[in-house]
Amino acid sequence: MTTVEQPGSRARRGTVDDAPDESTVVKEVPDWLRRQRRREARLRRTVLLALVVLVAGAVFARWREDPGTVLASGLRPVGAVIASPAGDAAAGAGVPDAPAGPATAADGSASGAPDSSAAAHAEEDAPAEPAPVASQQPVPSSGAGSISAVEIPGGAVKATGRTVAYGIDIEDGLPVSAADFAAVVHTVLVDDRGWQTKDAVRFVPVSPAERAAGAHVDIRVTLASPTLTASLCAPLNTSTEQVSCWNGMRAVLNLTRWVRGASTYGDDLASYRDYLVSHEVGHGLGHGHVNCPGPGQPSPVMVQQTKDLEGCTAWPWPTSP
Repeated sequence: MTTVEQPGSRARRGTVDDAPDESTVVKEVPDWLRRQRRREARLRRTVLLALVVLVAGAVFARWREDPGTVLASGLRPVGAVIASPAGDAAAGAGVPDAPAGPATAADGSASGAPDSSAAAHAEEDAPAEPAPVASQQPVPSSGAGSISAVEIPGGAVKATGRTVAYGIDIEDGLPVSAADFAAVVHTVLVDDRGWQTKDAVRFVPVSPAERAAGAHVDIRVTLASPTLTASLCAPLNTSTEQVSCWNGMRAVLNLTRWVRGASTYGDDLASYRDYLVSHEVGHGLGHGHVNCPGPGQPSPVMVQQTKDLEGCTAWPWPTSP
């Protein structure tokens, strides 16, 4: 008998119909591919984090160069509020009494203010060309790299006014008499044409022995070589302009300026030094930069006189002549 096979009754083994539907196949990812994908993911996260840090660092550096100064003795700088005063302890590799938490600015100021609204005031503000000098006397690029407190000349201390305790420092190994430097700074601070008269303050000297015993200092006036100036004023770049700065609680006076002066003062180096001390300490008292009020007028001391008199005549004192 012939059997007629009914449709669908044949066992269809070995036909393509027995193959599983591709949509149901789960393809296993090799271990090496999983590891590679993990590495790529980590790399992407690392690159993203690096970009975030870079941008944040650039923003922070820009913030620190914005105008603003502060003095840590209860005196309030213009437009700033002090959160807490900085201490007199050293905070720098191999540099005694280095300012802690600096924010800087070129030959005029900076601020290591604890208040976030106070940042740096620059005297030179990074001119495109090196700021001019009055002479080309040789100046060593570096000294010993360490700082020593200097004895301050004696004399009567003003009886009234807000107290501003100050110390004087000099980098070891500089070709400048520490006693002569201290005498100039002290004379400028107590001069009747100075900040004591203008701001009704009272500068009180703090000796090296008193500082070693822990006495508080509001302002440190420091003479430093160009190399140490750059370190104390960082992150501000002072090397191109050979400028000074106010940073933290320290007025850092660049040896190049102290020795060579500036062309704006011609050969009157003594008056330029008076200006340099007055200007830097002015930042410490909270004063920002100003402009020349008019051609031929005496320059306010907070004009960036090292850089340009702006039509004014040189004048190194806070008070008017």
